[in-house]
This record gives sequence, C-alpha cells and structure tokens, in this order.
Amino acid sequence: VPIFDSRLFGIAVIMPLVTALIAPPLLGAALRIKRKGVRHERRDHGIVTTSFDFRSPTVAEFAVGEIVELLQHDGFACSTIARGVGIVHFRKDATAFALENKGTELVFTSAEADVPLIRTSLYESVVELHRGLSELRQLAAPDAVAAKMTTSGVDPEGAAAKKDVAKAEFKLSGVVTAENIVVGLKAQDKAGAVRELLAVIGRTTKLTDPAKCFSDVMERDAIVSTYQGGGIAMPHARTDGANTFATVIGISPEGFEYDEGEPGHVANIVILSVCPKDEPGPYLQFISRMARVLSDDAKRGAILAARSAKEAAGIIAGA
Repeated sequence: VPIFDSRLFGIAVIMPLVTALIAPPLLGAALRIKRKGVRHERRDHGIVTTSFDFRSPTVAEFAVGEIVELLQHDGFACSTIARGVGIVHFRKDATAFALENKGTELVFTSAEADVPLIRTSLYESVVELHRGLSELRQLAAPDAVAAKMTTSGVDPEGAAAKKDVAKAEFKLSGVVTAENIVVGLKAQDKAGAVRELLAVIGRTTKLTDPAKCFSDVMERDAIVSTYQGGGIAMPHARTDGANTFATVIGISPEGFEYDEGEPGHVANIVILSVCPKDEPGPYLQFISRMARVLSDDAKRGAILAARSAKEAAGIIAGA
C-alpha cells in the first residue's frame, strides 16, 4: 500500500496555495484591529514626559547625580541602559520611570500618577545644588580646597553599603497615625511650628539631636521656602539629628504667617518630616504623596475640619 497516495498529494499541493492566498488578507485585517492583542485589555495609565532645561550641560549632569542619590536614598533601584547613552531607569515596587539627559535638558518618562514624585525629586535636587554652590563660594582660596582634599578620610565601612534598596512598599497608612498628628497647632510662626512638631517626634526614639534637626530644617527652608500654597507648608530636611524617617502633621484652622513678610503665605496644615542623611527611607515618596493628597480641596477641607487626630489620620491614610 503506497504511503503517499493521490489524495495526500492533492492536499499537499492545495495547502501552500491556501496559505499564500488567504493568510495575507487575514493578517492584514488582524493588524488593522485597533484593540490591543491581549485577552484582557489593560487600561492605559497615561505615559507622560516631564522636562526641565538647566541651560548648561554641566549643571544638568550635576542634577542627574543629585536625583540619582536622592532616589537611591528613597529606596529606588537605579540602572543605566549603556555607558554614554544618558538614560537612567528607576524602579521601586510598582513605580518605574526613566530619566534621559539630553545635554542641557532632563526629560522624565513616567506614568501620570508618578509626576508629583518626579517634580519633588527635581525640586529637591535643585535645592541641593544651590546648597552645594553656596558652600563652594565660601571657599576663599584654592588652598582651602587642597587642604580639605588632603585631610579627608575614607569611610572604612563604605558609605555605599548604607544605600541598600528598601523593599517595603510605601503607604501613607504605615506612616500617618493619630500619634503623629497635632490638631490645634498653637504656633504662630514657622520656627515655632517646627519646634512644636519636633517636640512631638522627640517623645519617640527617632531623634538623636532635636536641635540639629531644627537647624537643618530651618536652613533648608531658608534656601527655598517649603510653603506649597493653599495653606500647605512642608518643612523637611535630611539631617544627622534623626536616626530614622519621622514625620508629624500640625493642623491650624486659624492659620499663621509662614514666611515673614509674605502675608499671602498663611499655613493651615504643616507637614514636618526628617530623615537621616545616609540611610534609605520614603522621604521623597512621602512628600510627593502628601502633596498629591492635599491638592484635593475636599480632602484638605475635611482635614481642617477634623475634630480629632484619629479622624484626621483616617482621612489622610485612606486617601
């Protein structure tokens, strides 16, 4: 009995013809379908770009270094695509975005929900650059720089070892509780508010030097005010006076003049946060997340109307 009879031969001839005649139109029709080629279509979270022009390639390069360091402190993993490409990827839990250095301009590509975090990182990097330039101006002569270089030691334990990526997912509910909210803030100026709120943190073991925390927070605010508008102020600093990330929120329904000589800067909600200089923590994520929550007029009004710290904590942590 022949293995390959006339019927099989006919099928073998027809199949290539069918494939050649029918497959291209079917493939073309499939490619014209505008839906995504997945069984369960996922929602588009909106990829956006955020850019800032530093007008100088040197300054932009310094800014990239500051941004990378700030985000690493916040627990983000940072990786470059290839040497010389100028693209850095950042990732922590479900948050991921990219930074591209285009000479004088830095361009971030991210989900729209991550834009507040990116703006906070960019803003804080500019503040740190300003601080660094101010310190450089204080060096009166090149000899002072040389002396500093020859006397500087090397950290035997390696500072880089302290920058391990934090694994825990950041949630406001894990940070904001009734214990770190002050309803009825008594202070009538910025310095008084910072002292009053630091005293609340001082009841815990999170501060090693409250005076150092106070001076660092005030120094940071002297560079650029942390008044955000809408009655919100967010004084903060990385400091050697704290041994872990700590925050406290003060609520003043009557409000007070936050920046002396600026009548329009009336603070009703003051969010103070401090974080160790050399340890990772949710510093930037907390600031950007709180800014996003308080940008909602309804939530801000509910917080101001809260009758107890527990009620205010529930509004913030549940946002």
